[in-house]
Amino acid sequence: MHAADRSIQYHIVTKANGDGAVDETKLSGMSKAKMDDSGNVRSFTYHNAKIVKLAVPQIGVAQAIVYDAKTFKGYLEYIEKHQIQDAIIYMYLPVVSGCSSEH
Repeated sequence: MHAADRSIQYHIVTKANGDGAVDETKLSGMSKAKMDDSGNVRSFTYHNAKIVKLAVPQIGVAQAIVYDAKTFKGYLEYIEKHQIQDAIIYMYLPVVSGCSSEH
């Protein structure tokens, strides 16, 4: 299983605020929590994956676009900074009803 493979490092970004935000206190096995200056968890480890919580402006459905753009930019900066070769980025982009390319 990939999650147990220590040669693969997963980096996951999740919402820190608003609807859909992750509550890491409900995750059994969460470790290595890092806090911000306000005492909020900003990152943690869960099943060998590094999880970073990203705050996004609460601007309705447009927050998904901001979230995706910030996430992708962050991944590219991380890959460049750490000179990672052959990195693979997966992004979950759900289809919004009425916005598919079939229309």
